[in-house]
Amino acid sequence: MKSGYAPINNFQRRGELGISHTVFESVASRAVSGVPGAKVGPRSRRWMFFVTNPIRATVRNNGQVDIAMDVIAKSGTDVQATCLKIQQDVTAAIALRCETIPVQVSVRVVGVQ
Repeated sequence: MKSGYAPINNFQRRGELGISHTVFESVASRAVSGVPGAKVGPRSRRWMFFVTNPIRATVRNNGQVDIAMDVIAKSGTDVQATCLKIQQDVTAAIALRCETIPVQVSVRVVGVQ
């Protein structure tokens, strides 16, 4: 299996099946958008190119997934409770949609609005 793909069960045995890291990033982004008081942080931009993504999914060699994300918190919210809610919602969304459980979901608050 190529790097950047998490293998999934292939019951027909007609090749290798995997889920791309971009799918995990998309699912995590949608999960964060459902949490009140938080939104996905901005992309870092340098010149005309995007340098970093606010959500990064890394697939380990054994198929486990780590997710790191930058979020912006709304002022007046409990940041610790909001980050915990984000971690729970992202884990639940990935488990439901991708049938795998991420090993680590790390949330970094990069700003307050």
